[in-house]
This record gives sequence, structure tokens and C-alpha cells, in this order.
Amino acid sequence: MRSGRCLVRRIPIVGAVRTVNLAPRSRASSSAFELEGQAATILRPGDTKLVVMRKAPMPSRSLSGPLLPLGSLMVAVCLAACGSEGDAACAGPGGCTGDAETPATGKLTDIDAWISAGSFKGWKCEAAAHPPRGTSAHDANRICTNAKLAGATDLSQPAPVGAVNVKELYENGKVVGHAFMVKVAAGASADSWYFYEKLGGGRVAANGPADSTCTGCHQGAPGDFVFTRVK
Repeated sequence: MRSGRCLVRRIPIVGAVRTVNLAPRSRASSSAFELEGQAATILRPGDTKLVVMRKAPMPSRSLSGPLLPLGSLMVAVCLAACGSEGDAACAGPGGCTGDAETPATGKLTDIDAWISAGSFKGWKCEAAAHPPRGTSAHDANRICTNAKLAGATDLSQPAPVGAVNVKELYENGKVVGHAFMVKVAAGASADSWYFYEKLGGGRVAANGPADSTCTGCHQGAPGDFVFTRVK
């Protein structure tokens, strides 16, 4: 499926593979491949990500080395290198410019200003950056959760409107980008969440409701698109 300028594809892999056929325009390198538990990630070149969506025991190997006994797996290829997103329509309780508990949405300049103000750093935040967990397509990161999401009692039900996670994205120990997800409408559908992600180098990989750059992975979360919240 395609959203904006980014493609998210699921590819069934049967048996052993030495290479993965990525879509045209991807700039992934076969020399940087890493397996951690249930996550396999092509690291860095072009910010192209490959994430194994089902848990399976897998040894660490290079794509250029021996065959990888992946068995029968479902893989999501998230091509954040396809381009840069632009402005979107404002959505959610924070409106266009946001407030202390809710990000700005819509214009990239408004979102940049809200992130720079740093109100989210006063939320419930992880103590430090950590390596990616599970199927995360991000590298090192730190998550901050606002009061509405931290206080949600049962994420087997839809999160309350106004629930937010903000993720600081790190490289070499420094924050190089941000991502957030904000619940903008009632219900459990993908378009009830507004996703934003700005990567190192300034490229905006996601901006808008149900952006498949993010939903391709978040739809596998245990509760309403949320993998992690800080309480």
C-alpha cells in the first residue's frame, strides 16, 4: 500500500534467503543487516527499514554472508527514503498550534515550533534513550507519554482522544529527529491516529492521519496502535 511518498509492503519469505528485493527507488545497502530477537533492520542507508513482523529465532548474519534460515515469515518493508511529506490538515484537540498536552498538527512549521518548545519533556518520559524494541523501525529512541495516554486503564479498548506519545530519535547519542502519534478521533481505526515523523537530515517521513509509513508497523501493536507508553 502507498501513502503520500512512502510505500509499505508485506513480503512472504519462504525458506532461506540471501537477498531481499526492495521496491524501486529504495537505497538500502545489503552490507548493513542486523537481527535482534524478532526485529530485522536494514540500518541507515537511505533510512530504509526492513522489519520482521513475526517473532522467530534467528541468528545474526550479514546479508552478504551465509543464507538466513528465516523460515516462513511476513516482512514489512518501510521505505522512508521515498521522499518528504508536506503540510497536512489540522486535526485533534490541540488544533493547528497544539498546547502543553497535545502536539501541533498540520503545518510543518507549527509542528517544528511545538517540538522546539519542549512541553512534552515534562510528561512521563523514559529515563534515557534505548535501542529499538521488538519490531520498531526506529534506531535509539526515548518515549514521552502525556497524561491521557499514561492514565488510560485498558488499551484493549480505544485510547481516549488526546492521547499522545512523542519519541525522540537519537543518533550517536544526540537527538536528530522526532516522531509522535496523537489520538484525534474516537474509535479503533487507523485514521483515529495522527502520525508525524521527522528524521535526521530534516526529511519528514510521516505527517497526517493513518499515515502508512507508521501504521504498517503500529497496526501490529497489542492495543490500539500503541506499543509502548510511559506511566
